[in-house]
Amino acid sequence: MSLVLYRNAHLATPIDPGRPLAGPDQGRILHQPAGALLCRAGTIAAVGEEAAVLRELQGAIPERTVDCGGRCLVPGFVDPHTHMCFAERREAEFGLRLEGLPYLEILRRGGGILASVQAVRPASEATLLENHPTPCPVGPALRHHQPGSEKRLRTGPGHRTEDVAGDRTPE
Repeated sequence: MSLVLYRNAHLATPIDPGRPLAGPDQGRILHQPAGALLCRAGTIAAVGEEAAVLRELQGAIPERTVDCGGRCLVPGFVDPHTHMCFAERREAEFGLRLEGLPYLEILRRGGGILASVQAVRPASEATLLENHPTPCPVGPALRHHQPGSEKRLRTGPGHRTEDVAGDRTPE
């Protein structure tokens, strides 16, 4: 069984009450300036004050120990986000993932986020608004009368601001 120990870390992680977090509980964060995290077989086995995590080893020697040098460690972080603009739907890829096809294979076949990037770059504002799945504030964001708002909406993973054609913010 593989053991990996991350020590000398400033931890910032949700406090686990033993049930899914909801409401204000989602904002309850453990800040542990002298923290550690222990992974056993790829799963977080212990997280918290370093001395307490070391006791979890029960004499076992980790295969790997990482000194975090006081850097922030955010175990369990999930990056929920959405892409407001897209030019092509990707439901077929979702089906492939459900069937077990790895994302990197979808990417190799020309799909994935890079395909979305390539489709968004030349898309018109009308196409971007038409393809949005729900009535949402994409239009107002584009019409907010801020120079470059469309440019900002079209930038993200795989986008470079200089690749977006000018400030086409509608009046």
